[in-house]
Amino acid sequence: MSTLKVGVAGLGAMGGGMARHLLKKEFHVTGYDVYPPSVDKLVEAGGVAARTAAEAAENVDVLLVMVITPAQVSTVLFGDGTNRADAAAARLPANAAVVISSTVPPQFCHELRQRLDDEVKRPDVYLLDCPVSGGTPRAADGTLSIFGSGPADGLAKAQPVLAALSAVLYTIPGGIGSGSKAKMCHQVLPEAEIALANEVMALAARAGLNTQTVFDAVQAGEGASWINGNRIPHMLEGDKTVFSAVPNSQKDSSIIVNHSRTVHFPVFLVATAEQVYQASIHAGWAKDDDSTIWRLYLPDRAFDYIHQCTKRSDSDSDGSGKGDAITVRDIVDIFAGAHLATAAEAMGFTEASGLDTTVMYDIISKAAGSNWQFVENVPRMKKPTWSLRDVPSAPEVGRKLRRALAKANAIGASLPVATAALQLFQLHLGAF
Repeated sequence: MSTLKVGVAGLGAMGGGMARHLLKKEFHVTGYDVYPPSVDKLVEAGGVAARTAAEAAENVDVLLVMVITPAQVSTVLFGDGTNRADAAAARLPANAAVVISSTVPPQFCHELRQRLDDEVKRPDVYLLDCPVSGGTPRAADGTLSIFGSGPADGLAKAQPVLAALSAVLYTIPGGIGSGSKAKMCHQVLPEAEIALANEVMALAARAGLNTQTVFDAVQAGEGASWINGNRIPHMLEGDKTVFSAVPNSQKDSSIIVNHSRTVHFPVFLVATAEQVYQASIHAGWAKDDDSTIWRLYLPDRAFDYIHQCTKRSDSDSDGSGKGDAITVRDIVDIFAGAHLATAAEAMGFTEASGLDTTVMYDIISKAAGSNWQFVENVPRMKKPTWSLRDVPSAPEVGRKLRRALAKANAIGASLPVATAALQLFQLHLGAF
């Protein structure tokens, strides 16, 4: 049994799973959440309830903060401006480590450090910037990817906790903020890919294809991605369980778009995806899973329509449809083209953000942002431009994407992210 005492502030889909996994690993865990039933679930699993963030911070070696927004992180540590007594920062033991696992802008971590030093006079507290990737299932079984940064002594203190929660624990050099920067650059791919998967599966359903056949073909070849393998099965099941709510994707994509202004690098695909998430929230789906936003494109269909389409006959199982009909091959081509464009966007953004692109290629290739095109073709791109011109297959991939999108347009299908990908091909390649 570990002798480390861990406080967890934020017991939602991610934080709750992480806290219960730490209990399984025999850590002593005290948990706090603004939603009492989440605390009750932790207690049922063997944890200790805290009524406030301050209680969760008392007598702990490590305080893990896993809430949704930067404002919520600030409230956990410093209170809401009217009630500081319930805040964690002043109640932490000497030399405790605070692990921020929420996805936040890189600069925000520096602001937290300054507030700890100046506002509550806690320079002794280690502040660690350790965002995670992998989603709810990996949070629950301790197989997250964690991007750790901060002072070496603090990382060493929190290492047993971070190791228990991760399949891969990366130490990102550069101090606090570097972990969030690495997570942000990684997220370029999944944020574009989640929106893409929804629009393309809506197209497959609209075109009369068997959606299970489509998924199998996509994942068997050059259209494959980790996100497809994680999100599309949820669509195929027609289940309403929320693993990652739409506002999470909206927040992460907004962080990328906002930072793109700072580094003066365009993120066409992520900016488009951000607006898709905004549209989904505007539609009233803020509490829904991000694998259900295909409904934007098929608003008159039942919630389980993608599932219903798994029962269709495989009239085009070999992808060899004739004429202007959308085929399985077209679906694969859209995924392949959009993924290749996203790979170029992600690496260019990473370069502009000042991270080691070789290290980030290795990280992304093994994490939730990974896709076939990224793994195969990023090594062919040249620093510092990361242009599609460097990829020998790019003109043909772009032509296939353009043909498939023309067919989709002919049946009235909207594919905003894939269309942004085609625009990036044209920007990089000119006429092709």
